[in-house]
Amino acid sequence: MFALIVLLFSAIQPALMAYGKEGEGKQEQNKAKDADNKGNEKKQEDKKAEEKKNEEQKGNEGKNEKKQANSTITAEQAKANATKYLIQRFGNAKYNITESKLEKGDYEVRASNGTATFNVGVSGKNGKILFVEIRQLEKKEQEKQAQKKEQEGAKEANKEEKKEVKEEAKEDKKEAKDEKKEDREVQKEVKEEKKDDNQGRKEDKGERKEDRKEERVTAVIKINASQAIAIALDFLTKAVGSGNYSVVRVEPDDKEFKIEIVRENSGFKVKVDAITGKVVEFEQEEKKEVKLKVEKEDEKHIKIDIKKEDVKQKLNVEVQKSDSSLKLQFQGKENTTKSELELRVLFERLIEFRDNGSKPGKFDSNDTAVSSIDLRRLKWNVGRIESKDANGTITMITITQNASSSALEAIAFIYHLTPTTKTIVFGNATEAKIRIWQVKFDVHIRGFEWKSNDTMLALSAAFNAEFEAHIPGEDTVKFKRADGITPFFNWGGNATADGANIVVGATLGNKSIVLTYPHFNNALLHDPLIGYIVSEEIVQILVPSLMVVGAIIIATVLLGFSALRSRRLALSLRRYSGQ
Repeated sequence: MFALIVLLFSAIQPALMAYGKEGEGKQEQNKAKDADNKGNEKKQEDKKAEEKKNEEQKGNEGKNEKKQANSTITAEQAKANATKYLIQRFGNAKYNITESKLEKGDYEVRASNGTATFNVGVSGKNGKILFVEIRQLEKKEQEKQAQKKEQEGAKEANKEEKKEVKEEAKEDKKEAKDEKKEDREVQKEVKEEKKDDNQGRKEDKGERKEDRKEERVTAVIKINASQAIAIALDFLTKAVGSGNYSVVRVEPDDKEFKIEIVRENSGFKVKVDAITGKVVEFEQEEKKEVKLKVEKEDEKHIKIDIKKEDVKQKLNVEVQKSDSSLKLQFQGKENTTKSELELRVLFERLIEFRDNGSKPGKFDSNDTAVSSIDLRRLKWNVGRIESKDANGTITMITITQNASSSALEAIAFIYHLTPTTKTIVFGNATEAKIRIWQVKFDVHIRGFEWKSNDTMLALSAAFNAEFEAHIPGEDTVKFKRADGITPFFNWGGNATADGANIVVGATLGNKSIVLTYPHFNNALLHDPLIGYIVSEEIVQILVPSLMVVGAIIIATVLLGFSALRSRRLALSLRRYSGQ
């Protein structure tokens, strides 16, 4: 029996083994099919994710193109303009840019100098500064910044680390340059493709802005002249003290009231905001502590000394007799010499030209010169007049350089030297004390013989030093600074021709300026300024509950035309609002 079972098992064993192998094969096939199905499902999910990512990327690119279409300057340019502004306004400290973002066509740039943070608004269209917000760092944050500076100083002390930092900076500069180039190319393409659309949006935006401005102005009740005078007198009583004040002049306009007030030997100018009723600017002038003296006069020049004994500062003014030039030398700090801060200007030529429109109202290489007068070849007559008070003290010296030619009835440069002390106060986030030594002079041109009726007149001047700073839109250039003393030239932006106000254009070179005047019939009068800014003290005033609060006090020594006629320099610290 057992033998029979063994025989049967041997007979069916191959069939059983074949069946088992067939079952295993089917299991393997099923596993492969399941794996293929899972792989296909994963591929479909990856494809959907990739499509979604591409759609999001296209949406972002559209947003970026829209932003770039509303901006004509790059983020790097906005950072550079913000940094340049902070250095000029708040000192040559190290400003670290922490953030830069583009909102509605304008940039907001955030920076820190270790003691405060600055939020600077930069126009995306022309790069101008729109507003500045200042916030004082808390003590912990200041300590953190100071510790960070110490660590950076320790790193820089190591030569190898200096080398690495230099290489990294070089690479960053190269990358920034490449990015800037790419940004310019993208902006150019966007500008060309969407020029018409941008123009339409610009016009719509301008109309909406004007509408909002009109709504805002009409929604606020303005103060009248009587209320403005009362506010000014109350301010003077609190700021200067009680006394017999007399109002001599009130100039109202849509934005503010300009009020001139006198008390004894002092003159005051108070500006009151016509909407808020707040005092936004205050000037006080008194003649004291400044001595005026003729140091020397010979066949070559006239030398005048203006001294302020309490601060041991002196300005030497030298008017030449052989040409139309002026030389200034300032001396007042131990670390500087007169030669370091010597400032010379020579008026070289009058040019009649036809403006071809590449830079409207300014003289450039594309304009056509019609005629010219070389002022250096004219014979100049120079004289001076002294004015004295009852005690024999010199109160004003007037020096005149004048000449004429066959094509010009008269041209004159008249320098008015008057010792005057002026104090200015206006709202800002910083208190600064500076002294300004400046010479106010008049440019008179009379009876110019025009060759054509559609031309303009240019006056070219050359300086002995290169311009170091000029803020676009302002009427001032500054020269190299030495030990806190900055020479400057201010052309004012306006002049008078035939009794009417005109706009003065200016074209700047490295060491030269060309002033341009519209066509006039008989006479032109222009009154520029030249001199020095002496930094005395700059202190930030930051109130925790307010973002930007404070006052700027500017103590100046003004060499001007009269004690009560003053003008605020374009290079004075300006007030910006966040609107």
